[in-house]
Amino acid sequence: MSEYSNRLVLDLEAATVPVQHADSVEWTVPEIEGSTRTIIPASTSTPQGRKLSVVYKGLPANNAEFGTKTVKATLKTGSCKIEKTREVQFFYPRDELNNPGKTYPNWYYYWKQTPAARPFGQNVRIEYHCAGIPIDKCSCLQRGVVGQYNPYYSGYKTINVCNLKTNTWDQDTFFVQLPAVRRSKTNTLSERKFLPYKYIDTFAIAVMHEFTHFNNFHTFWPDGWKASEDTDKDDIPDRLEVGMGFIPGLKQTYWRDVDLGGDEEFLTLASTYDYQAGSFDEHDWAKPGKNWPK
Repeated sequence: MSEYSNRLVLDLEAATVPVQHADSVEWTVPEIEGSTRTIIPASTSTPQGRKLSVVYKGLPANNAEFGTKTVKATLKTGSCKIEKTREVQFFYPRDELNNPGKTYPNWYYYWKQTPAARPFGQNVRIEYHCAGIPIDKCSCLQRGVVGQYNPYYSGYKTINVCNLKTNTWDQDTFFVQLPAVRRSKTNTLSERKFLPYKYIDTFAIAVMHEFTHFNNFHTFWPDGWKASEDTDKDDIPDRLEVGMGFIPGLKQTYWRDVDLGGDEEFLTLASTYDYQAGSFDEHDWAKPGKNWPK
């Protein structure tokens, strides 16, 4: 398969013994809902011939239209019939903006449709990069930041996923790594280990991380953050810290030699500790991405 701007060309060729039977091969080729399919040479009935080109123009609206599909070649001669199938895979250019929305990169448009966009199985409103947040308040302008939740902007109940191509440490793989921490696993409090993520996994943990910020804020501060109740400015009310295993008066209880951003940030990092990289591979049909041949 080869790409030409906004179209995909699937070239098919049959080989038979004896060779003259190849001209009688009939083809069954997949549709992609939302894309216009053109078969060359044109045929009013079942496509037939030794060679065939299938042109798909325009990307579909639904991420489920990508992935593995089947091409079938059928040869009938006399009373004999033989069928052969071959699997083909359909991908989209990850960083282009040629999806039906034409506003955000393809990876954001399609991954947002997948379970990777439902942290812990919950529905959440997601915006791209700095959408809904004043530019001087937007954390996505800092490299290394893959998401943000700002309760005072972006509709109060919205999380933002940053531009992963510009903000991650490898623009080809969307590579990031996060501290491997969890209070119930005491070894993680003394060790300094990091968990790596790439491709759709990076998107998934960004959403999980920011959704945890979202939940924490609404749980800890239903009436808004109050400085008088958070004297160490770690975004956890002082009255709750001892019961949660944190030290009141200290902004960051654990990993003090590494600036994590405070105790509430520690909670968000802990929320992704159990995430299994590869959980959403079946939904990643970006080029490059989890399923694209390396």
